[in-house]
Amino acid sequence: MITIRRPRPGALLLSLLAVAVFLVFLDSVSWFSGVEIGGRLSLNAEASLPAWWSSFQFVLLGAALWLSALREFSAKRRAAGRALAIGAVCAVYFGIDEGVAIHEGITVALVDQDWVPRFNGEFGVWIFAYAGIALVVLFFTWRGFLNLLDTDRIDTLAIASGAALFVVGGVVIEVFGYSFPSHAEVVIEETLEMIGVSVMIWGAYRLIYGTAFSLPPGTSRPSGEGYATRRTHRRTR
Repeated sequence: MITIRRPRPGALLLSLLAVAVFLVFLDSVSWFSGVEIGGRLSLNAEASLPAWWSSFQFVLLGAALWLSALREFSAKRRAAGRALAIGAVCAVYFGIDEGVAIHEGITVALVDQDWVPRFNGEFGVWIFAYAGIALVVLFFTWRGFLNLLDTDRIDTLAIASGAALFVVGGVVIEVFGYSFPSHAEVVIEETLEMIGVSVMIWGAYRLIYGTAFSLPPGTSRPSGEGYATRRTHRRTR
């Protein structure tokens, strides 16, 4: 009988970060050597190895968040389940966006409209559109996020921290690059995005690892500070 061992959360995170470092290394070698290979190694190209990896990461994140949402729904914690389910849908959407560049299509469609806000020339139109969508998502998820902080503080903070890193790379550093474009800016932007998604996957996987893999079948997860303490003790044994 073949037994497949599930990876531990720490090992998973290190593996994801190792892939990110390897992709940055390939991009650097390609940039310094001038060997483009059709742009397939570039961090700043569509349909490239880094773009495909980012899409895969987001799909993996979506799957982990969805499984976590199912656990919350089964335990009658609807607000937390709804927040995780919405997060899963958003993750899959970003995975598709990485593959087909939906945000760039939004810029092309709206750039000629004078009323649409932007940062510089034709740049940044998609950021304002996504910011509006983010506010709507936050409205429907903030209560579940607070519930998750109560029962799974470390895991939830990990997901939030990863999301913050992703936003810093994908928005803050990109806006900086509109005025000061450089290859270094692209490397920092894409590296922060990959690290951010990796940390989000780690946090989401910890949610699954500490519930679906650790509790006996049919046992629902308790809530509150006592649960958080028992959960930490179980992981450190």
